[in-house]
Amino acid sequence: KEGIMMDREFEKTFEHLCVTRTPRSVWDDFVALSAIAISNELDFRDDREELEASILEKYSSQEIWMMQELFDRTADVLEKNPNQDYLGELFSQFQWSKDERLYLTPYDEAKSAAQFCLEQTVANPFTSLRDPNCGSGTMLIAAFNQMTSMNRNPHMRLFCIGLEPDFTTAMMCYIQISFLGIAGYIMTGGNLNRSLKELSLIAPEEAWCTPAYYHRTWQARRLAKYIQDL
Repeated sequence: KEGIMMDREFEKTFEHLCVTRTPRSVWDDFVALSAIAISNELDFRDDREELEASILEKYSSQEIWMMQELFDRTADVLEKNPNQDYLGELFSQFQWSKDERLYLTPYDEAKSAAQFCLEQTVANPFTSLRDPNCGSGTMLIAAFNQMTSMNRNPHMRLFCIGLEPDFTTAMMCYIQISFLGIAGYIMTGGNLNRSLKELSLIAPEEAWCTPAYYHRTWQARRLAKYIQDL
């Protein structure tokens, strides 16, 4: 079974932040701050900046540094082993999360499904993968790794679109596919009234776009899509 055991380094830092707060509130804040930090690189938004400020005012400077350590730990783990839904599995192993309604697709099942989808598009210049219930990103992560194993460059040949109603879960997905360098975007909250067929390479205004979304190769493909649709 692929996955992780409890990450003691992450857990130790996380527990320090939970001395005077509920673990769930700290998790939500960590995920939101991490997602906003990534978004701010190339997609700064005033409303996200306001959310960030409202979270940061609840923590001391030392605690904010601990949040940064959790962010760095997540990036480091995914860099060393991208073949996992790190945040999803980590969340599910916290004792306090047992009553939470986060269903994780078994990673082996996600890999099989991803392989089937990618085999149907092997002749295409790139594959656009849409997940209507992306959760923490298991399917999209599996597709990234499956494409790598097929000797196809997922950074240039995989575009992912994920929909997830729960904000924190959606941002777990956003963080992980961003760290993996996947081009695409995530839709969440009350912004899911669009059908998957309506979503394309051109992200809606309210989408959370990964840094790789702005790579010049994908910009050129969006321009071609825009011209084609005129």
